[in-house]
Amino acid sequence: MTEKELQSVLEQQGVRKITALNQPFDANLHNAIQEVENTTVPSGTIVQVLQDGYMIHDRLLRPSMVIVSRGGPKRENPCNVGNKFWREHPQPELFTRAHARLLGKSVATV
Repeated sequence: MTEKELQSVLEQQGVRKITALNQPFDANLHNAIQEVENTTVPSGTIVQVLQDGYMIHDRLLRPSMVIVSRGGPKRENPCNVGNKFWREHPQPELFTRAHARLLGKSVATV
């Protein structure tokens, strides 16, 4: 099988790659193995992905191994700014019912 065929079969079964580069670090999805000084991006931003992570439906199969920035400006939490709803997150499909409960959203709307 070629890589594209394998990825296609895995996607049909609900397995998908976690997009991590330039996203805020999330300990539920990422495994930070190093921090680097980088003042050009907000602290806690993933600046390099060493190993892709994968999810099956809403369950983590393998976390992404990443390098995270520090020393930059503080990052605003995109889920708690103003009236933003959890669906405005860069990867809304990664939110689970537990995330919704933490944000005070109704589980029925998830």
